[in-house]
Amino acid sequence: MSRTLAQIFRGYRERFRFRYGPRIANWRLQRATVKARRKIKAIGPIRLLIDNTVLDHATTHETAWIQSGLPTNDPNGLGTGNAARIRVHGDNSDPRAYRNVCYLTGIAHLSRIMAISLCSSDELEEERAAQPAGRFRGYGYFDYNLFEDARFEIIGEPAQTMIGPLGFSVALHKEQQFQRMRDRRKTDPIYDALVRRLGEKSSNDAWHIMEAERNGVFCFLTMDFKLLNNMDRQSKFEPIKSLNTMVLSPEQFGQKLGISPVDPSVMSYHRASFPVRSDLSMPDGKRRPSFTYDSSK
Repeated sequence: MSRTLAQIFRGYRERFRFRYGPRIANWRLQRATVKARRKIKAIGPIRLLIDNTVLDHATTHETAWIQSGLPTNDPNGLGTGNAARIRVHGDNSDPRAYRNVCYLTGIAHLSRIMAISLCSSDELEEERAAQPAGRFRGYGYFDYNLFEDARFEIIGEPAQTMIGPLGFSVALHKEQQFQRMRDRRKTDPIYDALVRRLGEKSSNDAWHIMEAERNGVFCFLTMDFKLLNNMDRQSKFEPIKSLNTMVLSPEQFGQKLGISPVDPSVMSYHRASFPVRSDLSMPDGKRRPSFTYDSSK
């Protein structure tokens, strides 16, 4: 079957995007971070402690099945088509989350060129251990996370979690972490005061903030908007008032440094050697749950 002019044009357009898309993205990110790079050069090295909520939202592209037909003999109802990388965020995305993700593109770029340093901790890794691994780096083969090739410095106290076979009576990660936080409150009056100020449900976040403070980290970067609102309400009270480390969203950090927001769609062709549909996004503007990657669903 001969190809139409429209199909030929689409083929040339896709070849152009695969070849030049990453270069164009890098050019846009360089321009978006000019002011930030100048400011960092003036004030010195900046280290960020990255919350797991940020890593979750940093998966900006996911793998989707693009259906082109529906044969009647297909038992799974998938029809003919192909898997492709598509954007997570579309017109129906949560506005606040989308705005922050647009600043994450510049922050991730600054980390790749080593203008800023990213940090994690044993306790943040313990939180991730209790969740599906794909939540923080993507479930599908074509998924893309802005921090997938980033280097993280580990700061703070070792978690010292006990592990063993399922038959052993070893507490779950969350239970062990909860007990560690309770023990630390007994010996750390500043941490205890911070938990009292933020509330028991924020005991993990309070510990992350304390570790950032004691390791001279510029800020604890989070997309936990309840925590951000709580910190803002309590900012005039101790011990929050005396903290040197800030608790910021990507949007707040980006505005402080002069980073311009960049739509994550520019990264659609980054490290892509497979079909990409940059014109499509997830139907509800959110990431898919892990069980939907089962082909029988």
